Amino acid sequence: MFAPLGFVAVLAPSALMTALGVVGVNLVSTFWYQYQVQYHYSLVIVPCLAFATTEALFRLKLEFRRSVVWFVALCSIVCAYFWVPLPLTSVDYQSWSPSSPQVVATTEMFALIPPDASLAAYHPLTAQLARRREIYSFPNPFQRSLYGPDVFAKGDRLAAADTVQFVMLPTTLNPDDQALWDRESGAFEEVGRNSWWVVFERRG
Repeated sequence: MFAPLGFVAVLAPSALMTALGVVGVNLVSTFWYQYQVQYHYSLVIVPCLAFATTEALFRLKLEFRRSVVWFVALCSIVCAYFWVPLPLTSVDYQSWSPSSPQVVATTEMFALIPPDASLAAYHPLTAQLARRREIYSFPNPFQRSLYGPDVFAKGDRLAAADTVQFVMLPTTLNPDDQALWDRESGAFEEVGRNSWWVVFERRG
């Protein structure tokens, strides 16, 4: 995390100490996502590093400051090339155009779900379907998983399982999810299917 800023932040240790609390909590946490640097829990540290870098630059003598600013910029560009999933970088990333078969198939199924309906959907879809009052990342609410204030609580069936109106799932589920859906699917009927997705609506 220091590399894109050229490690310049270490020249302002007092400013850098603002990140100690977050770093400490992340290091001692037993929650896997929290102590893995690629997840958003580490993002809280970035403003502290940026502030410390700015403070360090301010403390440098004027004749060195311009050169160090260029050094930081170069480090940022080099790190972006190797680590950031953007065009013209070395990172491979998957992107689908609006006309790709996958996107067309997904959009086709989205049209079957009313914008105000309570919905449980396969997790990659939830961001595109989230402009509604109630949405769950499957297997929630039929089986709690990373839901609610206690991230370690799991396995129970939430009350909303009886009121969810629509469910959108891939045509092929892993065995655990399939077993769960087999228990719940009797309350729903299939209203749409293509080669990628299936949409279900609650009966009655």
